[in-house]
Amino acid sequence: MGLVDSRVRAALNPVGRSTKTVLMAAMIATATVSTAGIAVPSIAHAAPQGGAIQTLESYDAQIRSLVEKQDLVARAAAGTLDEASERLILQRELVRRAGYEQLSELRASSTDASEFLDWFMGDLAALRYYVTGGEVWTNAKNNVATHADYIKSLGIFMRLRKTNAADLTAPGADADVYLRMMVAASLDVSGRARLWTGDPGFVSDPLVRYYTIKTFRSDERYRFKKDLFDALPVESMRLVFENQITDAELPWLANYSLAKFSATDDKTEDSRLNAYSYIWYDGGYASNGGYSNVRFYNDAEFNGPVEEMKSSNGAPGKPLKVWQGGWKEKYQLSYTDAHFPNAEANDLYHIGCGDVSSVPGATQDKTKYHRLWMVFEKGGVCGALAKTFANLNGMVGVPSFVVGQPGHAATLTYELRADANGTMVPTYRIQNDVSGWGKSKSPSAAHWLNGWGRGITGEFAGMYTLYATEALSDWVGYVRSYETRLIAASLDEGSTVREQAIDAARGAQPINFDALWAKIELLGARDAAAAEWEALAKEIAEQLKFYPLPMHDLIKNINKRTDGSQFAALEAIRLDALQRASKVDKSQTVNHDACARVAKMLMGEADGVVATFSFDGDQAGVIALGEHLRGGGVPWRFSLDGGKTWSDQTDGQVEVVLTADQIASINAETDIQIQLIGASVINCIDIVAGQAPSLKCEANDRANRIYFFDGKVPNGLEMRVDGGSWEPLDVERTYKGNRTVELRVPARGTTTASNPAVFTFTAGDRDANFVPYEEMVVNSYSSSRDGAAMAQRVIDGYYGPGNEFWITSREKTSDAWIVLDLGHERAVTDVDYWRPKNLGTNGVPRWDRMAVTVSVAPDTGLAAGVPVDASAFKEVERFGKGGTKVPGWQESTLSTRLTLSDGPVMARYVKLHLNDIYFSATLIDVWEAHEPGLEADEVVFDSMREGEATPVPIALELKNTSKVDVQIEGVTLDSDAFELRGSGSTTIPAGGTDASWQVVPKAGLAVGSHRAAAKVAYRAVGTEATARTLSIPVMIEVSPADVSVSVDVEKLGQDSVRLNARVEGAEGLGARVEYALCDTNQAPDAVTVADATEGPQVQGNPLNTWTSDPVFSGLTPGETYYAFVRVTGVPGLGAVTSGEGAPVEIAPDVVDPDGGDGNGGDTGGNNGDNQGGDQGDGNDNGDAGNNGDSQGDGGNDGSGGQETPDEDGNQDDNDGAKDESGDETPQNSLGSKPETLPGTGDASAHGVMASAAGVASMAAAAFSRLRSRREDR
Repeated sequence: MGLVDSRVRAALNPVGRSTKTVLMAAMIATATVSTAGIAVPSIAHAAPQGGAIQTLESYDAQIRSLVEKQDLVARAAAGTLDEASERLILQRELVRRAGYEQLSELRASSTDASEFLDWFMGDLAALRYYVTGGEVWTNAKNNVATHADYIKSLGIFMRLRKTNAADLTAPGADADVYLRMMVAASLDVSGRARLWTGDPGFVSDPLVRYYTIKTFRSDERYRFKKDLFDALPVESMRLVFENQITDAELPWLANYSLAKFSATDDKTEDSRLNAYSYIWYDGGYASNGGYSNVRFYNDAEFNGPVEEMKSSNGAPGKPLKVWQGGWKEKYQLSYTDAHFPNAEANDLYHIGCGDVSSVPGATQDKTKYHRLWMVFEKGGVCGALAKTFANLNGMVGVPSFVVGQPGHAATLTYELRADANGTMVPTYRIQNDVSGWGKSKSPSAAHWLNGWGRGITGEFAGMYTLYATEALSDWVGYVRSYETRLIAASLDEGSTVREQAIDAARGAQPINFDALWAKIELLGARDAAAAEWEALAKEIAEQLKFYPLPMHDLIKNINKRTDGSQFAALEAIRLDALQRASKVDKSQTVNHDACARVAKMLMGEADGVVATFSFDGDQAGVIALGEHLRGGGVPWRFSLDGGKTWSDQTDGQVEVVLTADQIASINAETDIQIQLIGASVINCIDIVAGQAPSLKCEANDRANRIYFFDGKVPNGLEMRVDGGSWEPLDVERTYKGNRTVELRVPARGTTTASNPAVFTFTAGDRDANFVPYEEMVVNSYSSSRDGAAMAQRVIDGYYGPGNEFWITSREKTSDAWIVLDLGHERAVTDVDYWRPKNLGTNGVPRWDRMAVTVSVAPDTGLAAGVPVDASAFKEVERFGKGGTKVPGWQESTLSTRLTLSDGPVMARYVKLHLNDIYFSATLIDVWEAHEPGLEADEVVFDSMREGEATPVPIALELKNTSKVDVQIEGVTLDSDAFELRGSGSTTIPAGGTDASWQVVPKAGLAVGSHRAAAKVAYRAVGTEATARTLSIPVMIEVSPADVSVSVDVEKLGQDSVRLNARVEGAEGLGARVEYALCDTNQAPDAVTVADATEGPQVQGNPLNTWTSDPVFSGLTPGETYYAFVRVTGVPGLGAVTSGEGAPVEIAPDVVDPDGGDGNGGDTGGNNGDNQGGDQGDGNDNGDAGNNGDSQGDGGNDGSGGQETPDEDGNQDDNDGAKDESGDETPQNSLGSKPETLPGTGDASAHGVMASAAGVASMAAAAFSRLRSRREDR
C-alpha cells in the first residue's frame, strides 16, 4: 500500500466533510451510509441468496421439523450439519438478536443494505463468525445489547465490507482473516475505543481501525505478531480492535516505539512492548493539572523550544533537556510513514496542539483532550502503566485489556504457552501484577469473553478469561456446542428432546459454560431429583477441575436452586473439587498456577473448606468443621487411616480434639478424610509429608555441641535427645558422654514433621579440658582476606566440608599470625590446628619447611577486643622445622595436635605464628588442665533430748565444682561423737553432686553441743597428684530431758517488786535467766533482751520486754501487772518460759483529807541516777515542805543519797537508809540449791522511795505527782 486507501477516505467522507471531523464523530453517531462506489464481487464469500428474513416462529418450525426428520441435534453435536441446516440455525439466532422488524427495516432502507443482508444471510462463514463471535459490546449500563445495537453493528459490517470488498477475495488464508477482522470490528458499538484518559470526543472509527490493523499486519516493519493474530477466534480478535487509543495515536505509537527501540532482537522487542520503558512511576503526576497541564497545549512549547518535565534519561533528578523542536520533536509527533500521513492538520493521522472534537456537544476546552505522549511526559501510577501495556500489546495484534485488582490496575495479555507435551496453548498472563488471578476482576474497558460468568460470579472474575480462552481454543468443539444449543432454543421448553439437545451440547464441549448453565436451568425447571443434581455437580467438578471459580459458581447456584436440601452433598463435592484444584501441577494444565491460587483463595473464604486441621497454632490437634457448616447440626465423620475406620460425629459436634496418639498417626499417605453423612463424596484434608531439612551443621564431638555454619540457625527446628521428647532446639546445649541428638522441622499446619537428621556424640576422657569456643574470641591477626567475620570461623565450631576457613592476605614478609583470647587465664596444655580440607590451600603449614610458633601472654587487664601488644607474648614452643617434630600431612588427617612439652602454661592469650606469607585455618581448638574441686555445706542435725533415739543419717552433699571428674580417696571423722554409715561413691563427675556418703551421731551423747569435721580426701580422676582434703563441719546439740521454770514475786515497797526465778533441770549448763513484767497476761514475743530505754516504761526497766534485771519499780498504784521468767542457753532447747503470768497488784493511793501533796519534790538519788530532788513547797492545806533543796549525794551501787542540810540548816527526812535487802543479789531457786544465774545488770534493790517513811503527806504527794506525770505522758 502506498497512501491511505481512497476507499477509507470515501467511506469516511461521503458528503464532503473534512476527514478529521468525520473521524472524531464516527462512533458517536454511526449510521448506515449509502455510498456509491466499488461493487462487491459476486465471488466474495458469495452464497445463494439468503431469501427473505423470516420470523422466529418460522425458523423454529423449520428447525423442529429437521430435528424430527434428520436427527439435527446429533449432527450438530458431531459437526456433520449440512450448510443449509447450519445456515438456518444461525439465521434464526441473528433474527433473535437483531429483531425481525428491525432487520426488515434495514433491508428496506437501501439497495446497499438489501444487497448486504442477502449476502450476509447466505454466507455461512460470515454468519457463523458473527453469531459465534459473541454479543455486541454496547455501552448500556446493563451490558445487554438491544436490537438497535445489532442494527448499528450490521451497519458497520456493511461499510467495512463495501469499503474493503477486495479483502474478501484475497488469496490464501488472508480472506478468512479479513472476514474475521471485519466481524470483530463490527461487534463494538460501545464507543469505548478511544484513549483511556481525557474527553471521549476522539472515538475510533471501525473503518480506520480496520485499515490500521490490516496495514500493521501486512508490513513486517511494524513487527506485528501476524501468526498469533491470524489464529485468533473472533471473540479474542475483538480485544485488539477494542484497544483504548485514538486512531491517530495508534500508528504514531507504532512509529515512535520502533524509533525508540530499533533493534529487532527479542530483548529489545520486549522493552518496546514494556510500559515501563515509556512511563515513569510517579504518584505526583496529577499535580499542576496532571495531563491537562497548560504547557502541553501551548503552541510555543509544542513547536519549541521547550524544557522537558521528565528527563530524557528516564529517571527523576537527571538534568532536563531543552528540545528546540518542542514536544513535537521529543515525541516525534510528526513522522514519515506513507501508510499514515500526518504532517498536515487535515491529515487523518495528524496529532496537533490542542486538537478538539467537532462532534456536536463535544467540549471545546482543549486541555480536556489528552494524548498518550502527555502520559509519557508526566508519568503515572498503576492505571497508566496497565493501560499502556494494553495499548502496546494491541498495537502488535495481541489481545490485551485492563483489569482491576484491590487498589491496583493490571493487564491481562494473551500469549501462547507450551503445555507438558510441548504444544503451544493459548492462555493469558498478568502484566503489572500485584494480587494474582485470585484477586483479578473482569475487564474494565473491554467486552467479557463469551459473556461467561457475568451475572453469577463475584467481584474477582479474572479466571473466566482463562476458562473462555480454553473453550475458544477448541474452536470446533465450541461451534458444535454453540449450534446445538441454538437448536435447543427452538424446541419446546420442558420437552425431552430439548434436554437431549442440551446434553448433546455438553457432549460436544464438556467444559462449555453456556451448555452447563442451560442444563442447570432445565433441571431447575422440572424440579429434578436429588440424585440428578448430585450427578450434575460431580460432572461439573470433574469437567471444570482446572477452573475452580466457574466450578464453584455453578455448584453454588445449584445449591440455591435446591433450597439447601442437598447442601451437605453439594458442599462435599464442591470442596473436594477445590481441594484437588489446589494441588494441580504443570503436567496437568498450563494454567496450573492460576488454578491452584484461585482454589486456595476460595478455600480461604468462610465457605472454603469442609473442615480444617492444624498440627500447631491455637487450634492445634483439632478437626473443626468449616464455618458455613456449623449452624445446622450437620452430621459428619472422620478417618485417620485412609477410610478403614471412621469416627462418627452425630450429636452436633463441630470440633473434635484429637488425642496425642491420634495426632501421631496422621500421615501424608492416608491424610484426614472427612465425610458429611448423607453425601457420597469423601473430602480430604491434605496432609503433606515434611521434608527433611537441609542443614548446614555438624556435631563437634570435642566441644560436645552442634554448630551451624557461621552461626546461621534455621528458625523453628526442634530436637530430641536419646529418644526422649521433642522440644525446641537449644543451640547452646552440650552433650557429654554417649548421646544421640535428632533435629527436625516440626509439624506445622497440615505438614507432618520431617524425618530427623541424626547426630551422635561419644564420651571422651578429655571432654572437661576442652576450652569452649563460646568462651574465646579472636583478639587480633596479621590480616584477614575477607575481614573479621572470616577470622571468627576459627572458633565457630564448624568444620563442614572444610572449604570455609580463615586465611590471611598475602603478607609482605613471612609473618602470618592469629591471637585467641581465652576469656581468662587458663593452664594451656595443647592446641589443635585444623587445616582446610584442600591440602593445596595457601597457608597450610608444610611441617618439613615451615614452623608454627605457640606464644602466650597473661591477662594484661585490657578490655575484650583490644589487641594485645606483641611485647606481651612469650614464646613457649616451636613446632615443625627447627622445633618439635610434626608428622607430615596425609589426605585423611585434617588436624594436628600441638602439645606443649613442658606441661601446662598459664595464659589468657595464645598466639599461633606461621613463618610464611599466608596462614589459613578452619578451626583452632585449645585444651587446658583443670584442678579438681569439691564443696559441701555443713551438716547440722536437729537438736535432740538426752536419751532420745539416734536421728536419721544425713548425707554429705559433695559438689564437684571443677571441670574434671573427681576420685574420692576416703572419708573420715575427727570426733567420736559421730560415725559414717556405710561407704559412698568413689567418683563424682565434673559439675555433679554426690550424696552417697552419710554421717550420724552416735547413741548416748551427753547433754551439750557436739562438733566434728568430716574429712574428704580426693584428687582428679586419672592423676597421681597429691590428694586434697575437704573439711565439712558436723554438729548436733543434745538438750536435757526436762527443764522447767517458775516465777515468784517479791514486793520491795509500795511501787516496786523483784522477780525470782525457780529453774529445774538446767544445772551446770550455763543457762541464763531473763525477766519480764507485762501489763497483760501474755509473755513478750521478743527473743532478745531489750535495753532499759525501749518500750513502755516503769522506773528502772521497760514493760513487756525481756530483761536480765529482776527489779521493777515506779509501778502505778491501782494497776495489775503480770510477771514472767524464762531460761535461755540450754543446749538443744529454745527459751523455756514460765506458764501463766504471776499477777502483781499495786495498791491504790490514799489521799490525805487535809490537802494535796507538795509541788516539785522529786525523789532523791535512785540507782545512782538522780542527784537529789527539788524542794517541795507546801500548800495551804498540806504540811509545809522543807525549805531548801534536797540535794542528796550521788547514788552508789543503788544506795540512797546522803542527807544534805537545807538552806535553814535542817536535814532532809530521807536518811539515805538502805533497803532491807541491802546490796545482796536476788535469790533464784535451782532445785533446792540457790544459784546465781548470769544477767546483764545488778539484781540488788536501789532505794525504792526517796521520801521519809512514816510521813504520810509526803508519800501521798509523791504518788500524786507520779500519777499526774504518767497521765500527762
